[in-house]
Amino acid sequence: MASAKGVLRNVQAQEEASPHSPREGGVLRNDELARQLEQLKDIDALQALAHSMAAGGKEGSSVLTAAQLGEVISALQAQVQAEVATHHDELLQQLSSLKDTEGVLSVVRAGVDSLLASVQRVRAEIADPYRAIQVKTRQLTALYDTMELLRAVIKYLKLVRKLREHLSSGVEKAELSKAGQVWQEVETVRREAQLGGVHLVDGQQQWVAEAGQAIRREAMKSLEAGMEAMNQAEVGSVLQVFFNMGELRPTVDQLVAKHKGQAMRAVATGLDMKAISASMGASGGGGGLGGSVGGPGGAMRSGTPPMGGAPRAREALWQRLTGCLDELARVMVLTWHLQRVMAKKRDPISHVVFLDHVLQSGDVLPTERVWEALVRAFASQLRATFTASSFVKETFVSAYPRLLASIEGFLDRLQADTDVRALGGGGGAGLGGVGGSGMGGGGGVGGSWANGGTPPVISAEHRAQLMAAVEPFQVAYLTLSLSRMTDPINAMMPAAGGGRGGVPGPEAGLRLITRMEEEVEAVKGNGRLLRLVLASAGKALQLLAERCEYQVATGPESRQVLAPCSPSQQRNIALCVLLGAVHTRCMHLLARLPEEADAVMEAGVGSVHGVAMDAVAPLFKAMRDRIEACLLQIHQQDFASDDPNAPPSSTTPPPPGAASRNRQNSSSGGSRATQKQQQQQHESAGDNCSPYMENTLRAITHFHTEFLSKLLPPDSSSSAMALSTPASSIFAASLSGAAASGPLSPSTALPPASVSEPVAQSLAKRLASRTLLFFVRHASLVRPLSEAGRLRLARDMGELEFAVGQHLFPNHALGPSYRALRAFRPLLFLDLDKIPTSSLLQDLPPSVVLHHLFSRGPPELLSPYARIQQPPARYSLWMDQHSEQQAWQGIKASLDDYVGSVKARGGKEFHPVYPVMLQLGQTLLGGANEGK
Repeated sequence: MASAKGVLRNVQAQEEASPHSPREGGVLRNDELARQLEQLKDIDALQALAHSMAAGGKEGSSVLTAAQLGEVISALQAQVQAEVATHHDELLQQLSSLKDTEGVLSVVRAGVDSLLASVQRVRAEIADPYRAIQVKTRQLTALYDTMELLRAVIKYLKLVRKLREHLSSGVEKAELSKAGQVWQEVETVRREAQLGGVHLVDGQQQWVAEAGQAIRREAMKSLEAGMEAMNQAEVGSVLQVFFNMGELRPTVDQLVAKHKGQAMRAVATGLDMKAISASMGASGGGGGLGGSVGGPGGAMRSGTPPMGGAPRAREALWQRLTGCLDELARVMVLTWHLQRVMAKKRDPISHVVFLDHVLQSGDVLPTERVWEALVRAFASQLRATFTASSFVKETFVSAYPRLLASIEGFLDRLQADTDVRALGGGGGAGLGGVGGSGMGGGGGVGGSWANGGTPPVISAEHRAQLMAAVEPFQVAYLTLSLSRMTDPINAMMPAAGGGRGGVPGPEAGLRLITRMEEEVEAVKGNGRLLRLVLASAGKALQLLAERCEYQVATGPESRQVLAPCSPSQQRNIALCVLLGAVHTRCMHLLARLPEEADAVMEAGVGSVHGVAMDAVAPLFKAMRDRIEACLLQIHQQDFASDDPNAPPSSTTPPPPGAASRNRQNSSSGGSRATQKQQQQQHESAGDNCSPYMENTLRAITHFHTEFLSKLLPPDSSSSAMALSTPASSIFAASLSGAAASGPLSPSTALPPASVSEPVAQSLAKRLASRTLLFFVRHASLVRPLSEAGRLRLARDMGELEFAVGQHLFPNHALGPSYRALRAFRPLLFLDLDKIPTSSLLQDLPPSVVLHHLFSRGPPELLSPYARIQQPPARYSLWMDQHSEQQAWQGIKASLDDYVGSVKARGGKEFHPVYPVMLQLGQTLLGGANEGK
């Protein structure tokens, strides 16, 4: 009912607030009323009222709305009365419950008041005892503190008295260690008990402080003396003193800092050019170097000595550097000795080594700290000197091997000193029983240093760090060394000349090698620097090879061997001689150096050898083709005829080399033989050898006269013979290796020339070996072959042997090829049944023996090249590209065809040569073929 009245009052107030514009205001008021009456929608009448007001709002009538509200109020009052009448009993019961609640609250209020009164009485009863206990407690605490203070003072005074007794008994190491321990206890008592302000303590404190200083002073003096004497026992005893005083780590840090400072000062003074000049000036008097020291703009200000004083200044610089390195070595060894003793000395209580006490997590070893400072100062000083002082730079660069030797000597000395002492050397008695702890003996090495003690002070990483400091001087020295080695090359073959100037003689190449030898000799004592200098020498050789390669003539004129030597061939020969001389001297140089020097200079020496070979290789190839073409004419000769009009076939052949000696005598009077002279030689020698051999000998003689004599030294034969002697040259192994390897098959190509062999001798040897093998091969292919033909072939063989040995290469140095030629001559006259057991087979390729046996067989036993209908030249080319086993397959095919032809005609017997050939083939090549 009250809510309804409130709603009505709101409606009336809104009507009065907006008397004007009733339509608009009515709409707004009706909306507000509708929202307020939403709470009463559970009553049916109010729901009807809400719908009515909404409709009236739309129409805008205020009077109608007021009338409706009146009806709603009346209905609401009636509804309220009905609800009160319905719940009358419940309302009366709730009213009686409120009265009971008021009674209970009265009782509780009385109980609370009584409790508060009780608490007040208890508080009054316990306050006085509590205050009394609090006072007594403070008195007891003060009494206890006084007793503790008195106890600490008494202990302090007793320790001071004990300290006085130790100091009054002397400064022996044991007493000093005990005094240090007592002093530490005195300071600990004073600090922990806070005895400051106590009259008795303050009176003793000044003396205690002085006693501590005296102990430190004596201990430090003993420590320095022990370290200088490298006495482990003494150093360990003194370290025990500082450990007992609780000052071991600060003391070690102080010593390390002192050593670092000494190292930095040694570096600074050792490489200070101004100090060197000043000292020289002071020692030279007023008229010496000292006149310009410190003068404005003088030479001494820039660290450069005046004219005439460079030698003395240079020697003084080296002396200072030596002193600097000696001081650095001393400092490092002292630091290492201190570290070594700490790695052995133990705490008597915890048994932990002193080094673990000193080092904390992440700390580095004392030697590492000193070395790091040393390297940093050394590198910085050298870098500054390199850029600021031209005199020091020039001195160290020009004599870098000496600088490097000094530094490596310093490193080696450190390595040796620390290694010897780490293995048990060094002065001093054993460290045991000092201060209650031992260093060695039963205790051994503890902590993290138990495996072998302190390592040597120098490692590979340390060497690299110090070598990096002198790297600018090394780079400058190598650049200067390379320039000195390339200057002779630029002088004899300037790059600006276009590569087509005159070819220098061998003397120019020898001057280059002499300069290289001087550079190598200067660094021979240092393996690392030697490799670097050899690498620079290799670059110089590559430059020489490149310059010479530009001058090598090419084209058909450089490959002709019929006419006299042309200018382009003379140029190529001169280049080959030049490079050959350089190559030979390089090989002699490498023979005196360690083996690893070969690998360093391999590229340079190989370039020289390769260009030298390329310069004349086409000439030798053309000569080989020419000789082979002449020898192939052997198949055009009639070796089966016994016609007396044929060339002489006396039972005793003339001495080997008669025709060649006639040619040599006829051509020795001039440098070139005319066509008429060659014709006369041919006619005079016609009675001694076959026409094909005459052409071959003429070609060999011409090649030697026009070309090979210019490539080889004047005593070419003796030179070649010397090269074949094992004890005469460094190339003996490569030249004699083939001679000991057994027979060389002509069906296998000759191996390429070794880089260690002389160029001209190598090419001449290969040409001579190829000539002999080629002749033996085609002589074995000749058929039919009569007795007179064998004599003519043997005579041709003797002429070729003499010509090759006289004009190409000594026969005895040719190895398998010469032995094959020597063995083939008696094979021609050997009976068929003796061939399988003959020792000549050891020096002959199997294919040569089998090919020769074809000449003893019947016509229907076709040679392999005849069976496949190919000329001997083509068959020879095929053999160059295939092995002996493959050649045997072709021979075996010919034998099989022969067997087939015999059986085809009904024959039952074979020629005696057939079983011999089959036996030899299966014995010499059949097993290898089957295995393959």
